[in-house]
Amino acid sequence: MDTPALPVKRDREEPAAAAATVAAAAEPKDTAGAPTGDAPELSAHEEARENVRKHIAPIKREFQRKIEPREPKPEKVEEAPADSADGTAEAAPGGDEQGGSKRQKKGKGQNKGRGDQKSKLAERIQGSLPHLCRKLVQQGKCPFGDTCKFSHDIPGYLEKAAEIEQPPGVVCPSTLSARPCKQRITCRFPACREEWGKKLLAQQAEGAAAAEGVEVKEVKEVKEEPVEDDESNHLPRELQAALREDQKGKGNFPWKRWKVEHDKYKEGLKQERQKETKDKAGAEAKEETGKEENATEKQGVKEEKVKEEPAAEREDSAYRHGAMLRKGEKKKLDLEGKTVLAPLTTVGNLPFRRLCKGMGADVTLGEMALASRIVEGNAGEWALFRRHKSEDCFGVQIAGGWSDQVAKCVELLEENCSADFIDLNCGCPLEGVCNKGMGAELLDRTRRLQEIVTVASGSTSLPFTVKIRVGHYEDEERRHAHSLIPQLSKWGAAAVTLHGRSRQQRYSREADWDYIRTCAKAGQKAGVPVMGNGDVLTWEDYHNRGEGVASCMIARGALIKPWLFKEIKEKKYWDIRSSERLDIMKDFCSYGLDHWGSDSLGVEKTRSFLLEWQAWLCRYVPVGVLEVLPPRLNHRSPGFVARDDLEQLMASSQVEDWIKLSEMILGPAPPGLNFVPKHRSSGKASAETQAEG
Repeated sequence: MDTPALPVKRDREEPAAAAATVAAAAEPKDTAGAPTGDAPELSAHEEARENVRKHIAPIKREFQRKIEPREPKPEKVEEAPADSADGTAEAAPGGDEQGGSKRQKKGKGQNKGRGDQKSKLAERIQGSLPHLCRKLVQQGKCPFGDTCKFSHDIPGYLEKAAEIEQPPGVVCPSTLSARPCKQRITCRFPACREEWGKKLLAQQAEGAAAAEGVEVKEVKEVKEEPVEDDESNHLPRELQAALREDQKGKGNFPWKRWKVEHDKYKEGLKQERQKETKDKAGAEAKEETGKEENATEKQGVKEEKVKEEPAAEREDSAYRHGAMLRKGEKKKLDLEGKTVLAPLTTVGNLPFRRLCKGMGADVTLGEMALASRIVEGNAGEWALFRRHKSEDCFGVQIAGGWSDQVAKCVELLEENCSADFIDLNCGCPLEGVCNKGMGAELLDRTRRLQEIVTVASGSTSLPFTVKIRVGHYEDEERRHAHSLIPQLSKWGAAAVTLHGRSRQQRYSREADWDYIRTCAKAGQKAGVPVMGNGDVLTWEDYHNRGEGVASCMIARGALIKPWLFKEIKEKKYWDIRSSERLDIMKDFCSYGLDHWGSDSLGVEKTRSFLLEWQAWLCRYVPVGVLEVLPPRLNHRSPGFVARDDLEQLMASSQVEDWIKLSEMILGPAPPGLNFVPKHRSSGKASAETQAEG
């Protein structure tokens, strides 16, 4: 569907108008915010410019929400405790001088007080339906018989399931794909449930009649038949068992390449240190003995170089199935001008990536996985590598702090996963990751980073990329990404992604794209492409990335508006309506049911991830209500009057409204649902608080 291009009112004005705006902003104002005296009233465009300067979304006046000042709360006067000797209250521990307790600063980022969501999910669906035996559902019979701890009551299950409303906004994935339903009788959609229920009942009746010696007509046996799967990268049970035995020291896992590369790196490092020691000794001998000793030392250096040439030649090799490959034979990775979806924790799941792929994303990456857990055979961590068949260019991202862990993980991925490249995360600023020597912590440990990249890139024929930040500290003088990128290329990195913030900044302030362009030029000289990352929310942000920057990796912008990829392709804004946004949410839920299942557990998993996504979707401000374009990622929304009720509901930051939206697609939520998002924008929350008061 072609979308009309919107007229863009740029954030520019003449110097005289700018001076008038500053003068008007400097006028004294009363407590209500109105100018005093004869100060001229700001025009709509001038007001919008002032809001942009304050990092507030420039809402058109006709959509602005009037905010009434909140009445001051009466101060509470606490009585002095009776046991006080002088009749005055003592200061509370950790409080102020008046005895009041200090307010704790609200934490940013991940919400660690939300509890165990998996157990809460199990409590949500427990009791709604009997827990049928999985063997009975999939194979038609249970080997445990009457001793099975799960229910075999098919009529009771069908009667109870008929009382539950089916999801109104989606259909069973088997209907769209013309394949047998994976959930069979446990499916929440009546057509599938009744079809498989009849088959199981007929088979049970045949078994009971056969036990009594009564002849019955032959009934088609329900068997667990292989169903075509659109997803790959499943963890084989044999591989999982072998990895667990290897971790216990009982097994002998057939590692092929990582040990060879690790020993080769250590040997090269040893030779380098010996050479440095010998050069230092030669320099001292030169000063003491003069020209004769100097000539001898030069001859020794030449001989050492001749001996080291074969080792230097081997550094450009990689091992593949036991055969040594030259660096030029490694698979190529072309990211020039591609739209890349960044790895996104929790919300960057397979259904969301599938949705973004349909919106125009060229390259997708799975969620970050820990290399140590992959090597241990952790099924939950391996699930992050699932790939849908629509993801034609797919990468996996891992995090690790030691070369043996990362190299083992890389070797496993190449042998057992379908991926086009492997990315090493050296940019995650979370303390839980950095304290284990992973993520952005590696930016300060150059020697260890060199060992990891060298050994891991040499252990695979797949392109090995690295994601970094500008440095550890906020100070511009202490940034070192521009010098690190050429080194990464030398160590074997096929591409580098640079986030325009430091580890200390995390996600606050704006990404420094001027520095990203500087680093991209350094990457061009070193022969390694550099992708930029940070604050890409519009198609203009993408196309104005600058010369030398190969592409942009889009993260939060895709969460807020997944149709951003479509805007980038068409180079125009899409004033998307609320009904179209609801259709996008329905597509996500349909993909979710296909991935997590269409039974009660799958429906509630889909609802949970939809609610997690809603924590970002609610931050979207429609371009039709903005006074000036382009919008910015760091603009706070002051609240606005939407163009219809559904759009107003989508703009709400209240969890209750998110649940209402999920019920429009997935049906009634379980009673007592108390959802707490994993990540919540502190800026959004503070803006909503100001708007309410």
